[in-house]
Amino acid sequence: MKKSIFIILCLLFSNALIMATMNDWVKFTEQKTGIHGVFPSQPQELNFDLPFENTSEKGNLHFLYSANVGELFGVANYSPLEMKEINQQELFNFFQNILFPHCFCGPTQLEKKGFQFIKTKWLAQDAWAFQLSARDGEEIKLLEGQVILKDKNWFIAFYLANKDQFDESKLDRFLSEMSF
Repeated sequence: MKKSIFIILCLLFSNALIMATMNDWVKFTEQKTGIHGVFPSQPQELNFDLPFENTSEKGNLHFLYSANVGELFGVANYSPLEMKEINQQELFNFFQNILFPHCFCGPTQLEKKGFQFIKTKWLAQDAWAFQLSARDGEEIKLLEGQVILKDKNWFIAFYLANKDQFDESKLDRFLSEMSF
């Protein structure tokens, strides 16, 4: 009986912690790009003019991110000088050639096999949902999010976490409260 009560209390406590964590997110509005949303903690900003070294891409990349242990929430505003259609190959190239090498620490290898890219609606606009995995040493990470094209800018919101710790409810909250 005591063991059952202890287990129930542990479950209630862990659910309360999860709810408190989800309720404590920080509202954020970025003036330059108009990005508005919630992040698990105060987001950090990176801003780059392109081209990056060893890439042919030209334009601007504005990246907001919030990191917790084992997970990262990010929004990238990519403004290419030469407008490109959003398609599976271009999005993969964006992650592989621009975002990952210059905004992430450590050797991360994106895995194109299994890369999912599906046309959908997000924020009442045409959008593309995506999911891909990345290998960081022995760890496999899952990256999932949405991308829209607005005023010749790509807005890419995503959640990155270890595959075994990926929490779909956090991704849903992050995406549902985002606006551009």
